[in-house]
Amino acid sequence: MERMKIAAIFADQESLGGKEVTVCGWARTIRDMKTFGFIELNDGSCFKNLQVVMSAEELNNYKEIAAQNVGAALIVRGAVVLTPEAKQPLELKAASIGTYADKADATYTAATKISAIYADLGLSDGISKSKVTMYVDGTDVNYATDSNTKNFVKGETTKVGADGSLLNVYYDNDAETITLVLINTYVGEVGAVYKQSSTKDAYVTIKTGDGYTKPATTIKSEYKTDAFAKGDIVAYTYSNKSGDDGIQSMALAEKVTGTMSTFTTAGSVTVGGTKYDANAKSVATVKETLNGDVDNGTEVTAYLDAYGYVLYLKANTSKQYAVVLDYGAGSRLESARVKLLFTDGTTKKVDLDKAVYMDGTTEKLATIVSGTSTAANEVSKYDIVSYTISSDGYKLTLVANAAQTSTSANDKVITNGSPAMKFAGTTLPADGETIFLTETKKSSTSKTTYRVYEGIANVPTAKMLSNDETWYAAYQKAGDSAYTVVFLLNNDKVQMSSGNKDVIFVKGNDDGKSYTKDLGYYFAYTAYLNGEKFELKSENAITKWTLGYGPQYNDKGILTGFEQKADSSASAADVLYTSTTGDTKNSVVKLGGSVYAYGKDVKVYMINVEGDVNAIDVTSIGEDANDLVWFKLNDDDIVTDLYIKVVDTAEGVDDTVAAKVTGVSATATSGTATVTVAGTGFTSGTTATYEVKMLNGATGTYVTVGTFTASYSSATALTGTFAVNAGTYYQVTCAGKTAVVLGA
Repeated sequence: MERMKIAAIFADQESLGGKEVTVCGWARTIRDMKTFGFIELNDGSCFKNLQVVMSAEELNNYKEIAAQNVGAALIVRGAVVLTPEAKQPLELKAASIGTYADKADATYTAATKISAIYADLGLSDGISKSKVTMYVDGTDVNYATDSNTKNFVKGETTKVGADGSLLNVYYDNDAETITLVLINTYVGEVGAVYKQSSTKDAYVTIKTGDGYTKPATTIKSEYKTDAFAKGDIVAYTYSNKSGDDGIQSMALAEKVTGTMSTFTTAGSVTVGGTKYDANAKSVATVKETLNGDVDNGTEVTAYLDAYGYVLYLKANTSKQYAVVLDYGAGSRLESARVKLLFTDGTTKKVDLDKAVYMDGTTEKLATIVSGTSTAANEVSKYDIVSYTISSDGYKLTLVANAAQTSTSANDKVITNGSPAMKFAGTTLPADGETIFLTETKKSSTSKTTYRVYEGIANVPTAKMLSNDETWYAAYQKAGDSAYTVVFLLNNDKVQMSSGNKDVIFVKGNDDGKSYTKDLGYYFAYTAYLNGEKFELKSENAITKWTLGYGPQYNDKGILTGFEQKADSSASAADVLYTSTTGDTKNSVVKLGGSVYAYGKDVKVYMINVEGDVNAIDVTSIGEDANDLVWFKLNDDDIVTDLYIKVVDTAEGVDDTVAAKVTGVSATATSGTATVTVAGTGFTSGTTATYEVKMLNGATGTYVTVGTFTASYSSATALTGTFAVNAGTYYQVTCAGKTAVVLGA
C-alpha cells in the first residue's frame, strides 16, 4: 500500500475513517502498558503527532517495538479510527509495525572502550581513525583529525560514547569504514504550553537554566506537541544538523524519590538503596547540587533518562533548615537541648550531638548564647541552622545569625508578590522557592503560633507599625539568586497582611470548644460576611461582638487570626469600636464623637434587639448615645464597613456593660460563693445580672436557682455572692461568659 503523509490523514479524516493506511515517521513518545501501548508518530508533514495504538495480541513483534527508543524510524500499517470525543480527533490502530532505518551494527548507552566495540563488530584487523566518521547530535565532529581520538584496534582502552547517550555504530565491511552516531539526552522543564491556533499548532517551550542542561548556548526551545504540561521535567534529544535542527524527541523524565544514603564526587547517588550514575551531560549540574547543602539522609528526587542515568537531581530542602526558638540543658550528659522550628511549620525539642560544630578538624560542643552568636560553635535564639540527625542527636550548623533590625514605621519589610525584601534599609532578594517562617507573639494574647509560607506569591505583606526593632534572620545558599529561608518575629511592632480583604463580624460567644477528627479543636461562632450569616471556626476564642479585617486561615479552613480587629475592649488603626452613633449629613457620618466620610459603596448593617442582622442605607442611621458601633476605615480614612448594634437597656444586662465583660469566675467557702465579673472600663455604679444554675445529680442536668447582681468593685471587676450547698456544682453565667464552682 502506498505511504500516506500524516498531514493528509488529518486533512481528510472523515473519508478515511475505518480505512487502512500506511504511514512512516519517527517516534516522539513510546508508552508500553505491557499488553498494549501508544506511539506518538510524526513524519514532518505537520506539527501534529499521530497516535498509534498497538496491541500485544495483534503484533508478533510487540516487545521489539515497545523497546524502541524515542526517535526510532517506524513504518506502521493500520486502520484509521475516528475519536471525536477524545483529546485527539483520530488514531491509528496498528496491524503491523516495523523499522525502516538502517539498523546499527552495535548500540551502546554508556561510555565504552574501543576494544569492546572492536570485539562486538567481530573485527580482525584494525581500522584507522581516518576511516571513522562521528556525528554528535547531527554535527560532524571530525573524528579523523581530533588529536584525542584513537584507531579502532584490539586492546585500545580509550572510550567513545557517553553515559546516558545513545551511540549507534555502523560498520561498512566493503569500505572498511565506521560511522559513529551519538545522540545525547538533555533535561529541561516545560516553561510554557501554547494551545493550537488558527495559524500555529500546539507547542511547548523548554526552560534550560536552574541546573537543567542544553546542547548549545542558544537553542530552539520550541517543540511541537500538546502532550505535556507546564512544570513537567522532560528528557529530550536535539539535532544541530542544518535544516533539521531543534528538539527531535521529548518524553517525561522518569522520577525516583527517596532518601539519599551516599554520593560520590563523580556524581553518582544512592537513592532508596539503589545507586544511579549521572548522565554525562548532567554530571556538572548534579555535582553542583551535591556540593551545595545536600547531606546524607536528605530526601531527594532523581530524574532519569531512558537508560537509567540521572539527568537532574532535586533535593527536598524543606527539612534541612530550622530556626532556634529556645535552648536549655539536655537530657544527657554533655548535651544541650534546643527547640527548633522546622520549615514544614512544626516545632520540636531535640538533644544536640556533642559534636555540634566543626572548627577545622576539631569537634566542639556547641555553646548556646543569649546574645548574638559570633563564634563558629555558637548558636543563639532565632538563628537559622542546617542540621543532620544521628543516633547521638542533632548536629547543627549555623547558616544565618539572627539580627534586630530598625525600620521606619509603615515600611514594608516583606511585600506579597514582590521579590524585594527590605530590612533596615538593606534590600534582599526572594523568589517563588523562598521559605518564610514566622513566630507570632502578640501582647494581646499569651499564645505563640508558627507559620510557614512557600514563595513570594503566598507570603503575607509584613509592615512595621513603629520605628523600632524586630527580630529577623535570612539565609541565602551559595550560588542561589534569592534567599532560601527567611525568619521574622511577628510581634506587636509588625503587622502581617493576609492578602484577604474580607471584613467579618462575629456576633456572639462560642458554645465551648468543639472537636472533629478532621479539623481538631476549634471554637464555633455565628458570624457575618457582607451581611450573610455563616459558621466561623476559630482556633482561638474571640470576644463577643468583634469586627475583624483580613482573616487568616490554616489549610483546614480554621481561622488563625485577623490582620486587624476591633472588639469592645480594643481597637486597631483602621478597625474601630465606639459606643455612640450619630446622624449622617453631606456624605459624612458621626461615630463616637468623630466625623468620617463614607464612600458610595459603604456597607451598613443593623443588629436589632433580637439579634437579627439586616443591611440598611447609611442615611438611615439615627443618633443614639447607647448604640454600639464597629467600623472599618480604608487607607484614606473613609468608612467602608459599618455594624451598628441596637442597645436595649430595659432588659437583662445592659449591652454597654455586657460588651465590656471579658470573663466570669467563682469561688466557694463556708456555704457562700463569690462571683467576679471581669472586664474593662467599669465605672462607679455599674452592675450586671448573673444567672445561677444547680446541678441535679440524679438527672445530670442543671436547674435554675435564680438571678443575682454583681456590683462595682473596680474598673476591672464587678462582684456578687449567692448561697451554695457543700458538694454541689453550680453554673454561673453573665453576658455569655460561664463559670462552674463546687459548693463548700
